[in-house]
Amino acid sequence: NYDFCDLLVLKLIKKIFLAFGLSVPLHSEKMLDALTAVSGSGPAYVFLFTNALIKSAKRLGFSRAIAEKIVIQTITGSLAYATSIEKHDFEHLIHMVQSKGGTTEAALKTINIENYYQQWQKAIAHAHRRAQKISSYEIN
Repeated sequence: NYDFCDLLVLKLIKKIFLAFGLSVPLHSEKMLDALTAVSGSGPAYVFLFTNALIKSAKRLGFSRAIAEKIVIQTITGSLAYATSIEKHDFEHLIHMVQSKGGTTEAALKTINIENYYQQWQKAIAHAHRRAQKISSYEIN
């Protein structure tokens, strides 16, 4: 139950946050810990994946500089495309790139994708538990 001043303050806070990125409504303060586990730590996850692609490109013979350029451009272009479309069905997007008998299919067959998802869910759950400890001042 907000009064007019509260609504103006909330509107101003949202405008400030939007200047730095994205503002999302959270249904409870406890969701801040989940947001921290996903978005707060998220850049490191993206950098980890980026680094893995760069290392793989270098093993194929690219210089570090060229590997970084092609990987960063691939990620930037992929995310630009994903944000340009209305429906974000990433499994569908994967299948759009993955041709039967093609290179993407060959690569993805070497990864246990279900296990990959489970590993990330486990990692994010650990980050979430740590965020909960930190926010409750139980730091150890």
